[in-house]
Amino acid sequence: MTDRNSEYSALTKTLEELGSAFEEFKDANDDALEKKANNEAFSEIEGKVTRINEEVGKLEKQRREIENRWEADRARIENLEATLATGGTIGSKKTLEEHRDAFFKFLESGGRGSALDKLQDAERKYRAQLPEQKQVNLASAAAGEALVPEIIHNLIETMEQKMSPVRRLIPALPVTSTDFKQVVDIRGTASGWLAETGTRTVTDSPTLRVRTPTWGELYARPQATDWAVMDIPNAEEWIARSVADEFVRAEGIAVINGNGTNKPTGIFNTAPVATEDDASPLRSAEVIQDVAAPSPDDITEHVLMLIYKLQSGYRQGAAFTLNSNTLGLVRRAKTSQGEYLWQPNLQAGEPPMIAGYPFEVWEDMDDVGLSPLGHPIAFGNWRRGYLLAERSGIRLLVDPYTTIGLVSWWFRRREGGILLNNDAIKAASR
Repeated sequence: MTDRNSEYSALTKTLEELGSAFEEFKDANDDALEKKANNEAFSEIEGKVTRINEEVGKLEKQRREIENRWEADRARIENLEATLATGGTIGSKKTLEEHRDAFFKFLESGGRGSALDKLQDAERKYRAQLPEQKQVNLASAAAGEALVPEIIHNLIETMEQKMSPVRRLIPALPVTSTDFKQVVDIRGTASGWLAETGTRTVTDSPTLRVRTPTWGELYARPQATDWAVMDIPNAEEWIARSVADEFVRAEGIAVINGNGTNKPTGIFNTAPVATEDDASPLRSAEVIQDVAAPSPDDITEHVLMLIYKLQSGYRQGAAFTLNSNTLGLVRRAKTSQGEYLWQPNLQAGEPPMIAGYPFEVWEDMDDVGLSPLGHPIAFGNWRRGYLLAERSGIRLLVDPYTTIGLVSWWFRRREGGILLNNDAIKAASR
């Protein structure tokens, strides 16, 4: 858990440094642009711009990390207090704690002896006191496996939510079966106007699509020596962070580029095309629109065209995604009125913006200038555009045999994903 006073001081200092660095960056960048326009030598000032741009990026990353730690600590404490106060979903604090204690004894044992039997007994007591619907929703552990206790499970999910730039835009939907399907209306039901006594005609039917996620098993495998877990301070948090780190990394890759084979189908699994939303026939449900800019090398035009091409109904709640390299280029870009596209927000808890919209850094997005052209920037209403689903429950298998001297803990969860509404997300190619 972080020291709130020191973190607040660090955040205040970071925001002050960020504001100063951005002003210095703008002055240097304006000077470089002017020299370039006048055909003057600008290599020296260009080096200064690059250095300050990198510093701004580091400060912004530092600011986000501090704010994410704050939020993670707050959510973790609230969740832990609520779970212990109520017994979680059980209604029995004692049963919840017995399940957690048996879980850690199982980890310490390296999966040997009677620890698994005792953990499974504690798990049966846990399940027996769950409401019937919760029992149905909760995944069962296979032979030799254990169900991760609710306190640890919730802590992993809290950390994922705060650490994952993907989940900040696309929340996971808990489902009870991998047969889950979702129906999306991509056009809405037609309507019309008429007089009070006018003839009512039948309006067009909505355009419905049934979208089925492709599924896979997401796993993380932290390792330690046989005795290390007993010496780790705050073992719950160490385990949760280790698992969440790996889940976040693997999930991010799959949501962007997953091929749908034993994993989610990614947004860019099928290359975007130029076909408009209202074209006839419609684009394939697997494909988003590739938005071209009038000047292919003008990153400002790419950003603005993405905004204009997204239907207004999707712009509320929309956000950009791009990697750090592309963000560095966007930070240098200006509109025709001389305003910078990227603007820092120097109030704690308020994100920086690109052209007035929030953004997330997805490092697995394409870089600018790939050959053939990639898609380095996307813009959309991600909650409405992509379906990320997960089967309730995280399961654990302990392996003390594969690597001598080390115990591997295999944490596993079923997870699926699919492009839901391909009108809600746009991509720029460059």
